[in-house]
This record gives sequence, C-alpha cells and structure tokens, in this order.
Amino acid sequence: IAEHHAFVGHRLSRAARLSAEAVEPRATAALAETFASVIAPLLVAFVEHVIDDCRARGIDTLAFLARDGQLPMRIAQRLIDARGLPLRTSYVYGSRHALHLPGYTTIDQAESWLLEDTTYLTLADIAARGELPSELVEEAARRHGYHGLHDDIPRDRRGGLRAVLREPSITSALQRQADAKWVDCHDYYAGVGMTPGATVARIDVGWTGRMQGSLRAILDRAGGPPVKLVGHYLCLVSKSVTSPHDEVLGYLHDPDRDAAPCPFLEYRALVESTLLADHATTTGYARAGDGRVGPVLGAAQPQSEAIATQQQAVVLHFVDLMLRLERARGKALRWPKTVVGEHLRWMVELPTPGDAEAFAGMTHFEGQGDSRHSPLLVKLPFGPRLLRWRALGLWPEGTYRLSGAGRLLLAMKGARRVRGLLHQARSRSRGDRARGAARSR
Repeated sequence: IAEHHAFVGHRLSRAARLSAEAVEPRATAALAETFASVIAPLLVAFVEHVIDDCRARGIDTLAFLARDGQLPMRIAQRLIDARGLPLRTSYVYGSRHALHLPGYTTIDQAESWLLEDTTYLTLADIAARGELPSELVEEAARRHGYHGLHDDIPRDRRGGLRAVLREPSITSALQRQADAKWVDCHDYYAGVGMTPGATVARIDVGWTGRMQGSLRAILDRAGGPPVKLVGHYLCLVSKSVTSPHDEVLGYLHDPDRDAAPCPFLEYRALVESTLLADHATTTGYARAGDGRVGPVLGAAQPQSEAIATQQQAVVLHFVDLMLRLERARGKALRWPKTVVGEHLRWMVELPTPGDAEAFAGMTHFEGQGDSRHSPLLVKLPFGPRLLRWRALGLWPEGTYRLSGAGRLLLAMKGARRVRGLLHQARSRSRGDRARGAARSR
C-alpha cells in the first residue's frame, strides 16, 4: 500500500510539474519542480490534518491568518468544495505588528515581541514595534548607556534593553498606544466571527503561538463569554499561550509531543518563503465611513507578490490534479506526515541545485513589518567569510548548492555537527562537575 501510494504521489507531482507552465508561464522549471514535489504535498497534508481535527472537534469555522495562511486557505477551500464538507473558511488579516500592540497587557508580556532577537536590532526598530516616538526611546535608552538610534545593538548587550522598556515613560506610552488601537482591532476580529462564546480554529505557520496570546488578550478585554481558539500551526518550537480557552497544536513539530529539538527552526525564513501572499503586510485596522472595520496594508512589494502568484499557481494546480484523480479513483488520497516532513527536511538540509534555484533572488522580511529584508541565498564569498555560516544568507545550504559547492556544503555541515556534539559534551561535563560539587558540599 505504501509503495502504491508513493508511486501515485510521484506520478501526480510529475504531472503537476510538466503542466505548470501552462498554468503559470512565469514559473521556472526549478520552482515548479520543488513546489510540486515537496511543498504541495506538505501543505495538502497539513490542511487535511486541520480539516480532520476540526471535524472531530465539531468546529465548523476555520480562520486562516494572513499572510502565511493565504495559500493553505485556498487549498482548504478547494478540498471543502470538492468533498462537500460543512466547513466555513475565512481569511483573516493580521500580523505581529497589527496584533501585539493592541494586545499589550504588561511590559513583561510585551518584552518578547519588543525585543524580538532579529539579526539586526536598533532602537529605531524597538520604537517602530511599539509605535513610539523615536526620541522617547532614544532618551530612555541613553540613561542606560545605549546611543545611536539606528546602530545595531550587539547581541551581548541586548539583555540590558529590558531595563529601558521598564522606564515609566515607555510603559505609559505603550499603554496609551494599546488603548488607542484596541477598539478597531477587537471589532475587526469580532466581525470575522470571533464573537463571545464562539469556537474558532486559527491556522498559521508557527512558531511560538505568541500572536495567539496577543489575540487572546484583545478578545478577553471585551468581557463576556470567552472565545475558544484552537490554533493549528505548521510547526511549533515552543508554546507561549497559557489561557485555558486556548489550544496550540503543532503539525510537523509540537514541543508537547516531540522531545527532540525542532529541526526546522533555523530554516524559519525558508519555510515562510514557501507561503508568500499576493498582498502587503497588515499594519493595523481602521474604521470606514459605514462603521465597518477593515485592515490597513503596508506598501506593496511587487517582486514578492509576483513570486507568490507563481508559487501558489503551482501548488493549486497540484491540488486540482489531485482532486481530479480522487474523483476518477473514487477515494481520497492521503499524504503521511512522516513522508512530507522527511521530504521537507531533505530539501532544507541537503537541497538539490533545483531546490536552491527555486528560491534564488528571494528575500525574507525579518521582524515586524516589511521594513528590513535579507537575502535567502547570496553569492558564495571568498576568503575567511566563506567559512562563516551566517555570512551565507538566511539559507547557507542553498547558497552552497546554488554556487556548485556541494562537497564544501557536506564538509561544512559535518564540521558544524562535530562542533555541536563537542558543545553538548562540554555542557554535560560542566553539569556533572557542578552536581558533584553540590553533593560534596
């Protein structure tokens, strides 16, 4: 049965690849190959899992959060329509920037998103995340030895920023901003079905459930019977949601189920780059003249939106072919999580030249908003920087493979693996010595 399923899946992916050009002429052969072979089966499997879980729980409302939820939502709607399922889907506009500030409760809760540990972090970034006057943040930071509004803050100095956030001028300004933004944000989510007493499945990519925590605070502030949120995530590395009215569930990885570290965390930028949407990020919410509240979008990103159209066309073409095959066979196809997860892991850790080419020229927006972006792949540098893993873009494996340095990639991964094992051994040794000293005392 497993061999037959693999054969059918292989033929289906091949058919999608070969016919992708007719559906989306701008899609390259490499993009069609990777998205039809790896990404499409993965997303179909994830959406199938979400649908099955919602039906088992009696949940009939599925809310897919922008922007990573756009393609899964379109997949889900095709499956629901083809199979006549009694489910409703909605596409809900939101982002870290749009949700965290209206969901502000305390500075302890806000610290994780205000000081999100991005590659590049400045005082101006912190001000933008909290929509605070830059001079206010700069003045508070100066009292703690931080200077330069646009200077990158070294990682070994970022811990001291916690004291800056607790300056009374900062906490007061954050509360004022949260109060001003809460009403429109709450009314938008109430308008898309998150009303008192409702149970809603919320679907997103991951990684901590922190945005769901902010949404919980926004909904609870209104009072009344609580909205129950069941968060389905493609991948979770930790769980920051603690409300009794929330659940957060990871598909590829869930810390409550999987003891090993998440193998996809360091490839977060790459995974999110497979879920591009055809619109800009959500910056907030505004009320129109008729009283209805809608999303406010940032500046358009034409290149990213064009790539999103190509990626989605290939994946949705795969879904259409799959549903046509299901009708011919008279039964649904299923994609085992172990298989699709393993294929994704092969792609990110040991990409083919085609996999790397599928993401060539793409950038990823780090942090909140689309203000700063970094390349996924770069031109392979020469000299000492060649051996610096993080000088190779957000996806070093792709950089090596795209540059034709496959053997060097294997050597570098082997060296990193050895360093990791040595680090673990030293950590265990220090722990053993500390425990021994404690016993002797």
